[in-house]
Amino acid sequence: MNLDELIEMAHDVDSEHAAGAPTLRLDADDEIVGVIAFFGEDRGRRIVRLVIRGEESGYLERREVLMLLRPRVLGWGDSARGGLPGHLPPSSWELYKVECPVPDCPESPLHVVHYSEDNPPRCAVHPDSELALRP
Repeated sequence: MNLDELIEMAHDVDSEHAAGAPTLRLDADDEIVGVIAFFGEDRGRRIVRLVIRGEESGYLERREVLMLLRPRVLGWGDSARGGLPGHLPPSSWELYKVECPVPDCPESPLHVVHYSEDNPPRCAVHPDSELALRP
């Protein structure tokens, strides 16, 4: 699965669901695990608004996340290994909650997979503003 496939999965929802939907920003294919981590952090989350590569892409519902999980057939002895060495399970990822310093910015707050204080992400609405970690 890559971001282009995720964009194809994203869709519009009625305004009632869209109004309170948190936002998840993804910029690279390796951040897709953030979708699984987002829903895994809170079992009450039902929907997420996706911003992919800086563009509004639509919404994804919890039930659709199962399509991101590709099952695989295990061979003899494979059940002894919980996962392959070097691959982190989605439950080990932590998302960062960030916000734009501009008051009432429509993009704030949002969740991101990667955050670096040396090179913080920029707001899509206010490109001169760096997104800061939300306390």
